[in-house]
Amino acid sequence: MTTMVRLAKTRVGVGLRAVRRIGKGVRVDLWEPGDMIYVPLEAVTDIEYLKWLNVFGIVVWQGFYALKNPVRMSLAWYINHSDRPNLTIAVTPTKWTIRARHAIKPGEELTVDYGTLDFNPRLKPRITRRRSRPKRAR
Repeated sequence: MTTMVRLAKTRVGVGLRAVRRIGKGVRVDLWEPGDMIYVPLEAVTDIEYLKWLNVFGIVVWQGFYALKNPVRMSLAWYINHSDRPNLTIAVTPTKWTIRARHAIKPGEELTVDYGTLDFNPRLKPRITRRRSRPKRAR
């Protein structure tokens, strides 16, 4: 597999930068299977662990996704937040798919909007249907 990214200094600390051009829609494989675990909020009884999860975990519906092993972690944990991200992450309970929102230039930092990571398995996607208006009598 050709290297797409590298760890690098960013304006907020450490993050990921593209090594080569990444085309729009291209999948960027940064998660390793089994790299994270889901921690239900009700299972957290230690306040220090809760603080750690708030800093290093991903806050989702009634819990967190957290590192399974903080000593060995996927590069995806280094993706920083941006209000104008260049990546999207599609989240399901078992799979995270990362894709380029637009073409990413070599040297550009890879970012995602953290607000899009929330996953609630109990909610079904809302389908909004346009109501037809009754026709007026002429």
